[in-house]
Amino acid sequence: MSTIMKGMKRHTISLCMALLLVPIAFASWGVSYPNELELLTGESGRFKFGIDATQNSYDMECTVGLSSFDGITITLDSNPLRVKGKKIGQVGGTAIAALSSGDYGQRFCVTCNDILPEQAEGATVRATYCNIPMTVHVVGERSRENQYVPAYIPPAEEEPAGITIPLSAIILVITGLAVVLVIVLYELRKPRKR
Repeated sequence: MSTIMKGMKRHTISLCMALLLVPIAFASWGVSYPNELELLTGESGRFKFGIDATQNSYDMECTVGLSSFDGITITLDSNPLRVKGKKIGQVGGTAIAALSSGDYGQRFCVTCNDILPEQAEGATVRATYCNIPMTVHVVGERSRENQYVPAYIPPAEEEPAGITIPLSAIILVITGLAVVLVIVLYELRKPRKR
């Protein structure tokens, strides 16, 4: 009886660990926000989704594959998108409603390739994530407001690499020079013994 209980306990712990880890592994891939838009005829709405590169050491270049969307025009803020390694990249887009009422849905895919430094060797992984849902309800009268997704603001251009000195280092140098100056002035004014 004791052996059966130990086996059940071990399997129960394994099952609990699996249930805890599965959502962590798949949680941030393939979820658009909001995944449903309610738009009036001819109106546009914003959506976004995340590309998780937190488990990837290298930057990735990701391309979103949008197939035809009958009656709905989908544009992405950037395609392809560069996602930094160890980060989650955000892809935003705009859906423009059709001229006729109805429900329009699509699932799309994201394909990502590692961007390797020149000295890297070995194989690379080309990951494809599919079934990211997007549904647009074109209505004559709105029954709810869509969730707010801000408009795309392009990232600021990175300044060329140069010498940058942190403010704390500058303050430290100025303080050190002030201390040296005080010591020198003290030594010069000190009466001399004859």
